[in-house]
Amino acid sequence: MTARCRRIERVLPYVDGELAAAEAAAFEDHVEACAACRRAVAVQRALEEKLVLLPRPRLQLADALRLEQAIAEQIDRATRGTPPRPRLPALRRVAAAAAVLGAAALGLARWRTAGRVDAPVAVAPVPAPAAPREVVFESRAGDPALLEPARAEVVRVLATLPDEHSLDDPLAAFHEATKPLREARVPLLPILEQLLKDPDPAPARAAARLLALDAGGRSLGPEDPVLVPLLESAMRRADRGDAMVRALVAIGSPRAWAAVAAACELPHLRRDALVALAGRRDGASLPLLQCELQAELKRRESALVDLALAELPAGDETRLKLLAELLRAGAAPDAVAAALRRARLDAADALAAMLATRGAPRRDALLLAPLLQDEALVAPLAELVARSDDPSAAAQALARIDGAPTVVAFATLAAAPSLSRSRARILSNAFGQWLARCEDPRATLDEAATRLREDARALEALVGFTLATPAPGGAGARLALIACRHLSSADRVRLVEELLTRREPAAPAELLGILGDASAQRDEGAGAAETRASDRLLAALLLCTYVNGGDEPLLEGARAVGGALTPARETRLRTTARALASSLARPGDRMRFDGLLELAP
Repeated sequence: MTARCRRIERVLPYVDGELAAAEAAAFEDHVEACAACRRAVAVQRALEEKLVLLPRPRLQLADALRLEQAIAEQIDRATRGTPPRPRLPALRRVAAAAAVLGAAALGLARWRTAGRVDAPVAVAPVPAPAAPREVVFESRAGDPALLEPARAEVVRVLATLPDEHSLDDPLAAFHEATKPLREARVPLLPILEQLLKDPDPAPARAAARLLALDAGGRSLGPEDPVLVPLLESAMRRADRGDAMVRALVAIGSPRAWAAVAAACELPHLRRDALVALAGRRDGASLPLLQCELQAELKRRESALVDLALAELPAGDETRLKLLAELLRAGAAPDAVAAALRRARLDAADALAAMLATRGAPRRDALLLAPLLQDEALVAPLAELVARSDDPSAAAQALARIDGAPTVVAFATLAAAPSLSRSRARILSNAFGQWLARCEDPRATLDEAATRLREDARALEALVGFTLATPAPGGAGARLALIACRHLSSADRVRLVEELLTRREPAAPAELLGILGDASAQRDEGAGAAETRASDRLLAALLLCTYVNGGDEPLLEGARAVGGALTPARETRLRTTARALASSLARPGDRMRFDGLLELAP
């Protein structure tokens, strides 16, 4: 192939997806053999990915003013016919116009002088800042003489509250027990805040638990700006830190989450903090979480990563990107899969959208889709196999999804007339990978054939996949399809012949079961061609049974087909089967085992 190919002009429409299906398939076959076109396709794809990553140009001032004017005109046209709004007095209108013109002039001046060192800019003098006012917080502590016995009473009440395993509400019990104190207008919130620093960890932990329960209702008192700093200070003590973190998470303010993030640096709180950050719903802590979990994986500390992933609600693209990065860094696939399945519906929708987006989102989705094991992803993956610029990656991801829908997708794709030879090879290899990891190919292939019973081309493609797959996976698949009732007798005979030619072992008991089912399925009222095909299938199964089990399974199968056997017929059956089995070594000959069935009554 020369350095310049006549079909090079098809590279751009092919990469952009503008070619028809038949033209794209033909060009793919050409690209396999043409180094120049293959190199041009690779260069064009790399160029498009880099173009996507380029920053967008900033909007210039003149364009911004024109855009603002156009928007105003659109609003004016949309609101015509409605009662006019009261107009500003003349003086206010003049002031507003002056302000707008001044802002526009200032923006234009800055735009024109941007990046120029020699352009003088007049700067108005900035007045000196005023001296800061001293902020005095109103004391809410109350009378110390009254608070000291109240504090002792609160400590006593906290010790009697229901524990975490009780069904009773500890907050309601606290309110009931401290009713006399509240009637005496004793401020309970400051007492609980003081207890956070108590030398005894028991009341400190109980107070933090109560504050966490009250975070949403504020029944203990109005919001206190010093509460979060107090919790952050108390969490540094190992005997109460986890309780403080739970209270901060319950409060849930940005300041509280900042304190939780700081807890990642404390050894006794690192696990609690990372788990809490993973469960944060708004996702603001995901960059920090990713950094910390990747550091754990570098230290080969996967247990903490598993705990964090157990709390991660992986139902949006941002969290799915995090999971993909952690998986690449060495996170346990089972832990990632569990995080995906907890948000199965949302994760499936997000992954389907990511599969439709070129670049990093698609790569992340191809990595995560097999872990989710959701049938909803089979169709978008099959679409990528048929039309994307990287069908191999999509086919490999599809091959790792269990179930009959995957087999149906493989067969349907292979039956498409416009499928190129290169994609057909990719599909065949991917089907072999699917078979190698399938735990129950017989049931799955039977279900797939049932779904395809109205599509003869797809069934033929499925048989072709199975015939092309090497042992041991191919042998199991061939045996599974031999037992499938929805396949034609002729296709099932081809599969039996393949088993015999390759000398692939099969359990005699399983063959006898298939033989009995095929005999019962044989329709006496069928046409001559179908009857002949059914008889040929029974004879092929009898020979396969003899090859794998010897005389006894052969005779048992013959009795299942035709009833009792005379000694003479038994002898002739053994002799005929032995002769046919010895002739299997001659490849290319059509197998003639019909005589076995003629010997059976």
